[in-house]
Amino acid sequence: MKAITYNKKSKKKFDIIELPKPKASEKQMIVKVVKSTLNSGDVVRMKMGLLDRKLPVTGSEFSGTVIYAGSEISNFKVGDDVYGYKPKSVHAEFIRVNNSDLLCRKPSNISHCEAAALPNGMLSALYFLKKAKISRGQKVLINGASGSVGTYMLQMLKYLGAEIHAVCGSQNVAMVKDLGAEVVFDYNQVNLKNLPHSYDVVLDAVGKASISDMANILMPHGRIVTVAFTFGIIWRQLLNVFYAKKLYAGIAKYTKEDFKSLNMLVENDLIKPFIQAEFDKQQMNEAFNIVSSGRKRGNIVLNLAS
Repeated sequence: MKAITYNKKSKKKFDIIELPKPKASEKQMIVKVVKSTLNSGDVVRMKMGLLDRKLPVTGSEFSGTVIYAGSEISNFKVGDDVYGYKPKSVHAEFIRVNNSDLLCRKPSNISHCEAAALPNGMLSALYFLKKAKISRGQKVLINGASGSVGTYMLQMLKYLGAEIHAVCGSQNVAMVKDLGAEVVFDYNQVNLKNLPHSYDVVLDAVGKASISDMANILMPHGRIVTVAFTFGIIWRQLLNVFYAKKLYAGIAKYTKEDFKSLNMLVENDLIKPFIQAEFDKQQMNEAFNIVSSGRKRGNIVLNLAS
């Protein structure tokens, strides 16, 4: 089978190599991967050297078909279309899925392309929204509303009944409005700290806004939630007891229960991915450059089928 590996010392960065098809125990499955993505988490792991050193196969999200299910697997069978998340080594034509990996049947109302773009951004969005503790009718601002996490936050906030305002680039204003934002600001034309509104919650979906700028547009007992995770943010979070305006951050944790709950929203057409572009295996550098730029719109999908 073919798989994509990463070498940061190489000029071309990515290689398509031939590997043996994986084998599985009676407690595991083999999935033939149809589509995957390249997301910002993948790029961070590459740059930090967190891939398998011996075999640095990239990727974490997938959608495909079960071609082997061990005798101890009771909830999936051969032929099932599935999608899910593994921490690493997904950019291959076949992958081994363990019991600890996140997996759901692919809803019939979405394609493999759409399914592959769901797990990471959707689960991250839910993790941070839980920290925000949104109530119906609250006024919420999303900074970076056009990225993968931001687009899922938008749709979940709409489901929760929040009043949604958003910040994004001018080329993304229409898309962000279509996803549910009532008011959209172009970051090229406004300064975050001077927005003409006050918010119950400010969500920084890209981790680039300053804490002071976000605090400036918060209501007196409002909350900031950011995907950024620096020493300064950790320290400020520890000092929440001394501040009326609270700050929450963290490293997103994914659970099977959350994935199943979100899958039900997908089945009911309440969550849909926005896909900026789709690339073949041979175009990994193009995909990498888009994700690394920090200007990605929604999701970048990869075609891994032979």
